[in-house]
Amino acid sequence: MVVLFLLCGSALETAAAVATTALPPLYALGLAAWLEIPITALGAALFPVLAVVGITSSVHLLHAYGEAVRGGAPASRAARLAARAVAPPVILSLLTTAASFASRQATGVPAFRSGGHVVALGMVLAIPVVLVGLPACLAWMRPRPRARRGRLDAPLARVTHAVLRRPALTAVLATALCAAGAWAATRAPLEVRVLQAFRPGSELAETYRWLEERLTAAVPVYSEVDGALFGV
Repeated sequence: MVVLFLLCGSALETAAAVATTALPPLYALGLAAWLEIPITALGAALFPVLAVVGITSSVHLLHAYGEAVRGGAPASRAARLAARAVAPPVILSLLTTAASFASRQATGVPAFRSGGHVVALGMVLAIPVVLVGLPACLAWMRPRPRARRGRLDAPLARVTHAVLRRPALTAVLATALCAAGAWAATRAPLEVRVLQAFRPGSELAETYRWLEERLTAAVPVYSEVDGALFGV
């Protein structure tokens, strides 16, 4: 909310954008409860993605609304112009993100499947919220966006000029950076201590603690072959 307020300079715009951002996750959570889809710790971690995508779409719509108002359009017409301008990229972004999360149905991990299913539906629900709800709020509240101060315009212009002068060098450096990131990712430390993933005192945590204290390296492993629980 602070970042939005600093960007927009308007409490009304900030309130409208925050409401738009909060609605899709709430819809998705309510839908999960209605369909009795379990929300695990792993699946719940996916819900902030809804807020990220929602706030990104809202910022683009608010920017288009501000440009239309500064161009002399009344609030109601500016809201319509903004929604029309950002509708294609917003719809494409939300649908492709929904498809990516829906593809989690192919995995055998139940937490990924349930979380991906709900988040995908939340992305689809975000389309009318952003493109209809936010313009309606703007037309009703009639906020007056502040004039841009342009503090970042000069540095961004210099960066853009440097990139356009040396596009081949920029492409090489970007490729090298991606390769370095991929190489470093293979050497990232992995957290494999099981007890850290559970609440202290839980039955599962106590079971693992008992195994660590008495059986040293023995952990329960589920056998996909015969459905039996055995130690390794």
